[in-house]
Amino acid sequence: MQTCTPVSILKSLAKPCHHHSQVDLMDTLRGSNSVSGTHGRLYGGFPSARRDRVLFLHMMNPRSKPLVQFDARVATRPRIAAIGDLHIRGPEDWQLLSRLMDIKHQADVLLVAGDLTENGRLIEAEIAGELLASSHIPVVVVLGNHDLRTLRRVAFRKVLERWGIEVLEGRATSIELPGELRIGIAGTVGCGGGFWPLEGPRAMHSRTMKRLAIRSKRECVALDRALQSVEANYHIALTHFAPTTSTLGREPLAKYWMLGNCELGVVLDRRAPDLIVHGHAHLGNFRGRTPGGLPVLNVALPVIGGVHFESLGESTDGILGARTEVVRQWA
Repeated sequence: MQTCTPVSILKSLAKPCHHHSQVDLMDTLRGSNSVSGTHGRLYGGFPSARRDRVLFLHMMNPRSKPLVQFDARVATRPRIAAIGDLHIRGPEDWQLLSRLMDIKHQADVLLVAGDLTENGRLIEAEIAGELLASSHIPVVVVLGNHDLRTLRRVAFRKVLERWGIEVLEGRATSIELPGELRIGIAGTVGCGGGFWPLEGPRAMHSRTMKRLAIRSKRECVALDRALQSVEANYHIALTHFAPTTSTLGREPLAKYWMLGNCELGVVLDRRAPDLIVHGHAHLGNFRGRTPGGLPVLNVALPVIGGVHFESLGESTDGILGARTEVVRQWA
């Protein structure tokens, strides 16, 4: 078979019996062996219209240097769907199913920020697993304090995994996207402990706070290692408990020690992921920031009322655009 090159294409254009348009030229070039070779590596990730123009100009002078350096982050914008605090009790919560099935073409991955179930029962986990799997996209979750009520934690996790759902407990995973993009997601439950100096030093004298301090240290070390271990174009931190007070909204100050802790924020500011997602604070507000200025989303269902969609981009805070689709009305 004769190899089709840019030079041979131009020679064919000189023949009077053929009337090629620029569209014909681009179609021919796309189908040639050269696209899967050097030209494919240089331009394969561009959106079609932009790629066509670059290919055409470069084809007119094959020895020229590429006009534009390919950037995988520009080629495809990762689309994130996020929700939390479903608190599924039984079949009555299947009203969520129809909307979740619609997100396949709107997002690349679904993140769930804990409290999938109300009481951590295995039957609740089965319903939650089937419900989330109906989205037909990769689903990554962390457990919440209500999920941890289960007496069979390993069995609970395996029920979700049987539905193809990835449960992160102090580790990271990555999602491959078209255009050689990879989203790295590090997740852990987190825990309470408070946001110093808001809590006051006297709280640390209780046994509960001392236990929380130990657990907080363990959770923060796990999150730090997870964020450090994953190699990706974009990094997302997923927790159940809040890493900042900026998303706690109307929550009573006396409950802050139960809603999150400032040590999570310290770890996140050090590792600087592109986006931080949590739940748990039902009376909180949707958007906030860590003390270091990183974007934080509280996607608890009572807060946002539905599935939230976020596009990561090149803006100052890493977020290109966002919208929320309501899937359930709350009283």
